[in-house]
Amino acid sequence: DKEDVFIVRRLNEIEVEESDVNKMLEGAINKDVIEIKEILSINDQDLMDIEYEG
Repeated sequence: DKEDVFIVRRLNEIEVEESDVNKMLEGAINKDVIEIKEILSINDQDLMDIEYEG
């Protein structure tokens, strides 16, 4: 969904190591996405600031 796209784009934007991204996103569905946001200290405003392209 849109939030997953935002999370992935934010991860790319802050240049997290690709292997770490893959590990974090392996089970990134619903509640796991929230956990990833917490790990990376990403707040909702940060996500909203990223223009959605899909």
